[in-house]
Amino acid sequence: MGAIKEVVNMNTEITTEDIERQYLSDEAAAEFDRIVGRHEKRLRRKRLSLLAGGIAAAMIISLMVTRPWVSNNKRQINPMVIANGIERLMDLSPEEIVSVQAIPKGNQVFLTASMKDGSKCSFIMTTDKDDSSIHLIANSL
Repeated sequence: MGAIKEVVNMNTEITTEDIERQYLSDEAAAEFDRIVGRHEKRLRRKRLSLLAGGIAAAMIISLMVTRPWVSNNKRQINPMVIANGIERLMDLSPEEIVSVQAIPKGNQVFLTASMKDGSKCSFIMTTDKDDSSIHLIANSL
């Protein structure tokens, strides 16, 4: 109890000048700015960490979503199906097409038809998983 009285007595003896020096001085303002600055730096680090974590999570999710597509892309189209696609392309306008070039790329085939007038038409050929149906998509050059 005696120690508390001494502290109370010491606090009552503080002058207005002491209070102004302690709370309103340039040193006190600099200390306050330093404390607030540390807090703002921590907040900035937390925000950047959350942003980086969000980006990493989005990348992982996008890889998980696109992964099946990548694995399907490795399937090769049967050469007989490619020949059937070329034949179907030639049937579209047999009097105009001079030649057809086929370039297989995974589960797609890029077809380029050379016309009698010197122009070229490009198509992308895809098939179903079991090669039962052929899809020709016109592609502009």
